Parts: sequence; structure tokens; C-alpha cells
Amino acid sequence: MRLTDEFQNGTLTAAMSEKTASGKKKRKPADYPEQTKGSKLAAEIRARANKLTPQERRKHLKQAMAMIYAGDHATQADRAGH
Repeated sequence: MRLTDEFQNGTLTAAMSEKTASGKKKRKPADYPEQTKGSKLAAEIRARANKLTPQERRKHLKQAMAMIYAGDHATQADRAGH
């Protein structure tokens, strides 16, 4: 199966989440919980983000970029490789 076939079938994400870059399955310590406060929060944030409309996504991206670059056009141009 080619990489594009796996991506189109939705199996690539599942395969990537179970294995590391070396191809070995990830191991958590035996006493590590299946769910943590962080994993629950991350799942909630992903669920909320998936419900955003394209307009809301653009608005949030614009706000995030303004926070990152603080409105400094010179800094933004330098980081963009211009």
C-alpha cells in the first residue's frame, strides 16, 4: 500500500500514533495513566477547534499571528525569509 493510499483511507494517522519514527511501538511506563488532565484538555480543545467555521479559523489565525509578530512588519518580513 502506498503512502497516499494509507492517507486517503485514514489509516496513516492511526499507524503513526502507535509507532515512533524508528518503527517501534511506543511504550509508556507501567504506572502511567491512560488519561491525564492534559490529555483530557487536549481532546476537548481539539473537539472545539474542529467545530470552528472557516471564518472563525481565519479570525483566530489572524489574532495568533498578531500575537506572534506583535504587529512589527520588519520582524514578520525577516521571519518569512524576505
